[in-house]
This record gives sequence, structure tokens and C-alpha cells, in this order.
Amino acid sequence: MRSKTLLAIALALSALLVACGDDNEAGDANTPVAGPAMVATPTAAAQPTPVASATALETDGNAPGIPELRGEIITTPSGLRYIDELVGTGPSPQTGQDISVHYTGWFVDGIMFDTSRDGDGQPIVFPLGVGGLIKGWEEALPTMQVGGKRRLIVPPNLAYGPEGRGPIPPDATLIFDVELIAAE
Repeated sequence: MRSKTLLAIALALSALLVACGDDNEAGDANTPVAGPAMVATPTAAAQPTPVASATALETDGNAPGIPELRGEIITTPSGLRYIDELVGTGPSPQTGQDISVHYTGWFVDGIMFDTSRDGDGQPIVFPLGVGGLIKGWEEALPTMQVGGKRRLIVPPNLAYGPEGRGPIPPDATLIFDVELIAAE
């Protein structure tokens, strides 16, 4: 059911882009939106243009519309920033394992663009480390433990870069709350 819904949403977005005469490419088939191979769909009724110019260093991951989260912000050498809301007690996922994740993604202005908690409310499941995720997720998820919750502040170079993709504008910093449910 979820895949039919996602397909319908993807087709509707494609039709909308064609109807609007948008000349932007949606990205290549090897670069998924947000989570694995999913089309991010804005969920706000009124969809103002997201602020795309903020860099990961300009935000602490809190904005109106995003649940406030306080804690130590860790910055990796790549520029990925994260805050552990809850450190899990289970194992860390390994490359090739199927992992289950709940997530919610926002633009830096607080507009939610995608969540796994809508629809059937089931977490998404995908293999880790096989190139199906944005680089920020590929870097962050292996350092979590099952049961952990983390806010990711993903700079454009670890997300969709200068091209953007679908509803993700060029050079957008993205914020994700992720919960690692399982790694098998």
C-alpha cells in the first residue's frame, strides 16, 4: 500500500513540475530524496519557498515548526552536525544490514517535507552502505545504536548539493530526526 501511495505522489509531483514548466532536473536515479529512494513530499498545506541558503553551521537544528532539541552538537570532519537525543542500547548497524528507521525531515525554516510517520506509520527499511541514501545519512547511521534517536543537520554537500532534487531546492541544508528501530 505504501509503495502505491509513494508512486502516486511521485507521479503527481512529476506532473506538477511539467505543468509548471520547471526546467530543473529532478536529479539522477542514483540520488534518492531524503531517505532511501523516496520522493519527499511537502506536508504543509501552504508551501512557502523553503530557505535554502542556510548552511549547517548557521543552524542549531531548531526552528519554528521543529520540536526543540537541546544537547551537544557534534560536528564531523565532513561538516555533518548531529545531536543525540537518546543514545541507543543495541548494536550499531553494519554495512549491508537491513535497517529500520523512523524519520522526519525539515527545511531550516521549519517546513516539514517528509516523514515516515504519516500514512501507515511504519518505519522505512533499507540496506545500509550500498549507496541508496544521501551521504549525510550514510555517515550518521552507522555511528548510532539500535534504539537511538538523533537530529541530523545535513549540509548541502552531504544532501542534494547545487542541483537539489524534486521539492528539495539547490544548496539546501536539511534537518532530520531519525530513530534507529532495528538492524538485521
